[in-house]
Amino acid sequence: MSRGVAGTLDDVRSAIALAVLAAVLLASGAAAGTPATRLAISVYPNGTADSSAVTRYRLQCGPAAGTVPRPAQACRVLAALAHPFARIAARMCAQVIDGPQEAVVTGIVHGRRITAHLSLTSSCETQRWSRVSAVVPGFPG
Repeated sequence: MSRGVAGTLDDVRSAIALAVLAAVLLASGAAAGTPATRLAISVYPNGTADSSAVTRYRLQCGPAAGTVPRPAQACRVLAALAHPFARIAARMCAQVIDGPQEAVVTGIVHGRRITAHLSLTSSCETQRWSRVSAVVPGFPG
């Protein structure tokens, strides 16, 4: 049972259309499966015990947007750090309190859910906040 050249062209066109559709579905599925960086940031200038002066910010990357002062710069900082909110790996931290400021950051970074509490209660914690100061406003300096 021969379908001829017209039948073969229809088969090729159908195969190409299916391949293109599959590629589009895979690409959109991959993008949907990787959550964009999205953060909620609360900054407590007098510490978390005093919530009367808390300032709240949002940040979203891809595209950069939000209420942090410079969203694009904040997104670049996050992109450059594998684990931006990880504690500083140090054996010794000076127990110097640089201020009462604290911040709480929750959300998704690099597709991973994070919760971070930043403070200025030691040299290591101050360095940790300094590393992400473009992302989390309120760092003294």
